[in-house]
Amino acid sequence: MTAEIPEALANYMIKRDQDHADRIAAVWSEFTEREQGLIKDAAVMGYVQGMRQARAGGDWPGDWVAVPTVIGACLAHAQLYPTITGWTPPEDDEADR
Repeated sequence: MTAEIPEALANYMIKRDQDHADRIAAVWSEFTEREQGLIKDAAVMGYVQGMRQARAGGDWPGDWVAVPTVIGACLAHAQLYPTITGWTPPEDDEADR
């Protein structure tokens, strides 16, 4: 049996979700472009590593294993995580060689 969610509760939940999204946007906007890049690079690779760990049936390895694992994985894919790796696209004349 499924029950209808009361409209007032549904509206409250929608408002809470929007408040949460607004807070995230406000915090994000306070970061510098470099900080945003670092957060994005680390978050994406952290997610990738976490999914790999979960699929392998492993437990959370702890912060001090996870952090170097994420940094190392980012370094292995320099073009995808340029803020962490320092990768920059080659200049046109270098690409022609």
